Amino acid sequence: MVYRTYKAPTYKEAVVNAKMDLGSDVYIIGRKDIKEGGFLGMFKKQYTEITVAKNEDISKALSRKIKNRQTSEQGEEKPEQQNSTPQGGIPQGGIPQGGRPQGGIPQGGIPQGGIPQGDGPRGDGSMYIPSTHERDTKGELSGGFKEGDLKEGYLKEGDLNSVNIISELERIKKQLDKIMINKGGEDNPSLSRLIQLLKENDFTDDYIDGIRSTFEKELTLKDISTPEIFSERVKNYILTSIDVSGPIEIGSSKPEIVVLVGPTGVGKTTTIAKLAASFGVLQKKKLELITIDFYRIAAIEQLGKYAELMQLPFTPVNTREEFKSAVKNSSAELIFVDTVGRSQRNNMGLAELRNILDGIKAPMDIHLVLSATTKYRDTIDVVTRFNQLLYNKIIISKLDETNTVGSLLSALQDKKISYLTTGQSVPDDIEIASKEKLYEMIALDGLGDGPAG
Repeated sequence: MVYRTYKAPTYKEAVVNAKMDLGSDVYIIGRKDIKEGGFLGMFKKQYTEITVAKNEDISKALSRKIKNRQTSEQGEEKPEQQNSTPQGGIPQGGIPQGGRPQGGIPQGGIPQGGIPQGDGPRGDGSMYIPSTHERDTKGELSGGFKEGDLKEGYLKEGDLNSVNIISELERIKKQLDKIMINKGGEDNPSLSRLIQLLKENDFTDDYIDGIRSTFEKELTLKDISTPEIFSERVKNYILTSIDVSGPIEIGSSKPEIVVLVGPTGVGKTTTIAKLAASFGVLQKKKLELITIDFYRIAAIEQLGKYAELMQLPFTPVNTREEFKSAVKNSSAELIFVDTVGRSQRNNMGLAELRNILDGIKAPMDIHLVLSATTKYRDTIDVVTRFNQLLYNKIIISKLDETNTVGSLLSALQDKKISYLTTGQSVPDDIEIASKEKLYEMIALDGLGDGPAG
């Protein structure tokens, strides 16, 4: 550390002189008022003497920066603007480029996070003076001051000391809260219980780390320790991580084409039948069914039987041209298209299906059907590889066949979910996806009770 003493007629001028000499990042560690001069003990002048400290390495680096800046600007400034501070005051025109901005320290200029460790307010009334670059990037300063409230000039000594104390107390409180929350896996019952429940519901480590990191930043120890507040924050976090699209809507450009794609065995054909019954039978929409499935004869016959029972037009197609012709000749306002199931690893099969769908230039509403029983890594693989089919929504099927949805929600945080299916019954076992429905499937009983023994 570098320690130096500066004396000036006023405290303000002493601080300015210190900052001009050592740079803006100095710590005032002592202050005293003295009297000097005079005659026979009379007519003495009042001075303020301050002692400042600065890290030597930082000081050298800052000095070089100031020197380089002053050198680059030499020749541009007039000679009278380069004079040092004359005795008794600040030079007209403000402080030179290497020091503080004209007008001194902005009002409310306490750095975000309070006073650096080991320095700060002292019992003798000294104080830490922040530099301009220590302001928060959002324009807000500690103690509630904002950039728009700043005025040129110095704070009164008492005001600055008060803000220093408040800022330091706020910093200490946040640090203590963070320490206790960071140790929550061992010591905090509510956080420990939450982590345990999320794991039991098959949420991934990344998801759990995300919620824990968010709570460390946003919640106080009191929030986490109050069951009602903590439970509400957990619910809000999980609901926010779920995205739903709402139901299928028939737009102004008819026909509206809805395509279901997905791996084999996820229930696409049954889901198509449920949607067709809902829109064609219950809502009385003019509807047609098309299937692009030239491998599974049983699936074609199954969907054809549903169409016959619901008295809906049904067209099986095998090629791009047949698909294009079927859509062009349709008089329906809504067309549901069933597709052949493809493994996510069958790149050639996915490309073949993409080629057939590309025969239609009109916009298509493409839904990827995923089984709720699919493992996390397989879900990630499916949603990634099926991207080439340009799906924009997801239907979760077979929710009745699983006890946990944590792995599914962990994988689908940035995906829009349109429908949920909960059984084989047509048309009953399908519903519009809702955040609340999915949240209710998460077993979070006893969240505020602490870890199970």
